[in-house]
Order: sequence, then structure tokens, then C-alpha cells
Amino acid sequence: VFAYVLNYYRTGKLHCPADVCGPLFEEELAFWGIDETDVEPCCWMTYRQHRDAEEALDIFETPDLIGGDPGDDEDLAAKRLGIEDAAGLGGPDGKSGRWRRLQPRMWALFEDPYSSRAARFIAFASLFFILVSITTFCLETHEAFNIVKNKTEPVINGTSVVLQYEIETDPALT
Repeated sequence: VFAYVLNYYRTGKLHCPADVCGPLFEEELAFWGIDETDVEPCCWMTYRQHRDAEEALDIFETPDLIGGDPGDDEDLAAKRLGIEDAAGLGGPDGKSGRWRRLQPRMWALFEDPYSSRAARFIAFASLFFILVSITTFCLETHEAFNIVKNKTEPVINGTSVVLQYEIETDPALT
């Protein structure tokens, strides 16, 4: 973004890059002490695009997390969008409602090791098995863990003697 700021100080015209995040550009303007009204009219829509998107997304955020059931706001938003069936709302058996509450916990359990002790245990167990697997693959390549099997009689092949044998990996590693 500095190239655009430098260009502004050279020419007096501030253009907004289309490939830069809007809030980042706003932070840069605030850092350099540039007023947002200095953005050229040709780039004003690009500059304002992220704010319009934020305003549109604010509609979907729950307005009151202190009181009431947070699921009610989600149900209302889904009904407004006409996706009750897709969201699994209002199932006759109530299983869809339970799954909707359980799904974020399950995701956090397997994706975020800092979400709970069980998640941390799963992450450590997963890491342990990954390390054991990598170590086993590395040890299988070392000759100390290879067993020579099926040694056959020397076979005379023309003028040279060729020994035929089979190498098998130690069963403990397998």
C-alpha cells in the first residue's frame, strides 16, 4: 500500500488498489494521517465496497447474546432467507436441532486443540501416531532392520556367480 501513499504525496491524488483488503487500506490511511475523503472519485466505490459488505453481514449477526436463545436468531435468519430445510431447522424428530448444537463442538474437538482438554488429548494422540509412523518408515530403510530370507543356492550365470536372496523388513516394524 505504501506505493499508493507515496504516489499520493507526489501527485496529490489518492487511488485505492482493488487487490487490497479495505480495512487494511483504511489502517494505512490512518497511519499516514491521510483523510479518506482524499480518495479519488474513480476509486471511491472500490474503497467503500468493504464497508457495504460489512453492513450487509451485520444483518446476520445475533443482536442479543445475553438474553434469549441464540438458536432463535439463527432460526429467524434462516426463515428470512428461506433455507429452513437446508439448515435442518424444525425437524420433526428434533435430531437436526441437536446436531446443529453438537456440530461446532465436534469441529472444535478435532480442529482446535486449545478448545478443551479432550481436543488437546486428540491432538497429542494424533501427533504421536504421526511421529511413530514417520519413525517406522525411516527405520524400515536401515539395513539393521532388514532380514535376509530365502537364501538360494549360487546360480552360475555365464561366467559370474549370482546369489539370489530376498530382503524382508523386521516384522516388529511392519
